[in-house]
Amino acid sequence: MKDLLDECSTLLKLSLSLTRHQRSSSNVVDNALIIGAPGSGKTTCCRALAARFRAGPVHCHTRHLDCRGLKGKKAELVQKLLGAELARACYLQPAILFLDDLDSVTSVSNQGSEEEITPDSTNAAKITEIVVTGTRELQRAGHSVALVATCSDLAKLGKKLRDARGIHFFRTHLTIGRLEKSERIKILRSCLEDKMPVSSDIDWDNYANKTEGWVIQDLAVLADKAAYAAWKRHVSEKRLRRDVTAATTTALTLSAEDLDATLARSQPASLRGVQLYRGSGHRWRDIGGLARVKAGLVEILHWPLRYPAVFKRAPVKLQSGILLYGMPGTGKTMLAGAIAKECGLNLISVKGPELLSKYIGASEEAVRNVFEKAQRAKPCVLFFDEFDSLAPRYMHSHHYCTAATRYAHRKRVFFWFLSFKLCFFFLRRGHDSTGVTDRVVNQLLTHLDGIEGREGVAVVAASSRPDLLDPALLRPGRLDKSLLCPLPDTEREEILAALCETHGIDSEQLDLRALAAATEDFTGADLNAVVAQAKLCAIEASLELSKKSDVIVVVGQEELVKSMLATKPSLLASEKQKYQRM
Repeated sequence: MKDLLDECSTLLKLSLSLTRHQRSSSNVVDNALIIGAPGSGKTTCCRALAARFRAGPVHCHTRHLDCRGLKGKKAELVQKLLGAELARACYLQPAILFLDDLDSVTSVSNQGSEEEITPDSTNAAKITEIVVTGTRELQRAGHSVALVATCSDLAKLGKKLRDARGIHFFRTHLTIGRLEKSERIKILRSCLEDKMPVSSDIDWDNYANKTEGWVIQDLAVLADKAAYAAWKRHVSEKRLRRDVTAATTTALTLSAEDLDATLARSQPASLRGVQLYRGSGHRWRDIGGLARVKAGLVEILHWPLRYPAVFKRAPVKLQSGILLYGMPGTGKTMLAGAIAKECGLNLISVKGPELLSKYIGASEEAVRNVFEKAQRAKPCVLFFDEFDSLAPRYMHSHHYCTAATRYAHRKRVFFWFLSFKLCFFFLRRGHDSTGVTDRVVNQLLTHLDGIEGREGVAVVAASSRPDLLDPALLRPGRLDKSLLCPLPDTEREEILAALCETHGIDSEQLDLRALAAATEDFTGADLNAVVAQAKLCAIEASLELSKKSDVIVVVGQEELVKSMLATKPSLLASEKQKYQRM
């Protein structure tokens, strides 16, 4: 932050001729734009700059305008207000005008686009023209009036404020980057120590890891809440010790327990509006079998967080793309909840079909928005379920067509358009006539290995049909680790034991080995259905004997055997052979 303030101060001093150095040969005052996420300290930077230039020996006139208060106002009212401020700045020059959150009045609404003409877009374009025209007229006339504006995203500014033709209106862009681990420790510790004494047994590295992606405002709010929790605990302890002398009363000190409790209830501003996985989640012990898959997930997702120093020194690129594939019902989706629970990561779950839209460009925008949310929630796991429906294999990507083949294909396309039923008969799963899935695949490829990187974001995809996936997604650097979730064989007894524990069934009196031997070709979902049906049968039998609500339900071997005989494997023999050939 100090480097940014120094750079901006030097720029304004040279631009307004506040030093002995001469102004640049272009004789145009430079305007500065400060870019940063909400809560990153943009307003604080503007106030610090204003305080610097109001003090001696500069004594520069400064004016701070919060543009959020002008949101929704007509362009005529904004022109009147801005014109008065520019006239006053011209009279009291040298002067600096600060426009905080300029994007709130010059950007188009989220529902519209720049090309779409709406009343809001027209008003935003007029305000943009007022800002550009009014400021440039003064600066070209030789008045020493500079403009410093802030925004959360450069793309949200009006088009003329970021136009690249000729001289830029904002010739200097200053970006407030993400806080490093050491900076988060310093800020949080400073905010807490300014409020009250802090315990010496606090593990600051632990809290720095848990606040990845937090901004300054988030850390300040966390410090305020933690101080209040410590004060509340101290008052409660003091009430319990009314009969104890004051000499034995403990002093008010913020402990690690206060900080842990506050952190569990806190959410950074970047995660507002992001729907994270909030399910109860399973632990590894709740999922029977799949030992190799669990070990692979821990190695790729958990180890980099648990041993950051080791991976930082290791000259290897971390794998951050995983494909879980296997037959339906083998536990691929269930593993997603366990990832969030065991690895301590944020989880964003995305169903493949929900990103597809009938509007052109909407599907690609949905993919971009999902990855942007993951960046705001990092460390984060982005889980794509039913991935084959989102990124199918291109129909003609692996062979060259002769002229006769192309002619025959055109004839087929012609008949597809004539008959709706024939269209669905010829097209393979996941394909459409609009090309939307091809564009979605290209968008996914851009985000999986783009030059901007996705540090802190891991992608886990689940698919029951890996043969339908586009091969470009499976190369190294993208989904480079494929983990098979096989049909349970020797693990069926372990799965049954885990299911009995989940359903609250005492398995000590059950012969799970016999049940496992009799449930050959059953998937994990089939075994769960067996246990759930057996428990339902036990409840019905108990209610027939007693209508009381506190009746004790006991699931025995007999109920499990009856449920097993009534349940058939969900996979047919032909489907099992098909999966074995993949």
